Amino acid sequence: MNLTGLDGKYFSFSGEKGIVMLVYYSGACDLCDFEAEQFEKNISQLSSLKIMMVSTDPLDSIQRFSKRHHLQELITFGKIKDEDVLAAFGTEALPHILIYNDEILVGEFKGATPFSKLKDALKLNN
Repeated sequence: MNLTGLDGKYFSFSGEKGIVMLVYYSGACDLCDFEAEQFEKNISQLSSLKIMMVSTDPLDSIQRFSKRHHLQELITFGKIKDEDVLAAFGTEALPHILIYNDEILVGEFKGATPFSKLKDALKLNN
């Protein structure tokens, strides 16, 4: 799955070691805003993770979302092609979070997820 970063360059999370959290969202989704607010409030607990938030929104909308939630320093934002959403996530549920450890899927959350559940799945100690 090729993703387009805010700089217009392609990137992928394949080959990433350790814990990777992949989040599918839309800037027009209230539950996605809730999730991003949770990330913003708990940013210190997420700093050791590789987090990617992807959307089918235009790149300028993705950039506005990242700035609105003050997440551009911690999280890699990118655009996913419409046809890649079902292949990557299986559904179009928003938000949709996949957690990988050394490229093995170890957790999945559909819809708004309280940070406490993510924290447990990510085995965060903070």
